[in-house]
Amino acid sequence: MKQTKDNQNKKQRSGFAVMCGLIGMIKPLLGIMCLAILMGCAGNLMATFLTILGGYALLTVTGVYSGMKLSVIFTLLVCFAVARGILRYAEQASNHYIAFKLLARIRHQVFDSLRRLAPAKLETGRKRAT
Repeated sequence: MKQTKDNQNKKQRSGFAVMCGLIGMIKPLLGIMCLAILMGCAGNLMATFLTILGGYALLTVTGVYSGMKLSVIFTLLVCFAVARGILRYAEQASNHYIAFKLLARIRHQVFDSLRRLAPAKLETGRKRAT
């Protein structure tokens, strides 16, 4: 019984090894991944600028700051909000594309392994009489 557990422990890969394998599988999708990362960063910058511009609008209304006209601030707010929405959608679409492509590759590898192993396992398996 102890030998079986030792053999199982030897066959298990570490989390780091699994992650390295997954990163290796993503290499063909690296361009899409970089695009998703850039869109995510730009979207977060848009969200940050929305709050900053909102602060400028409050300061302009109260008369503390008069560097930009209120119409310019509201135009930028609308532009940044629309850009944030578009970037968020495009980032999520890219990430979902990567995830589904990766899952499809893993599924193909698993079924290829099963197809190779299934005939050998069926030949050696004994049927039990009930």
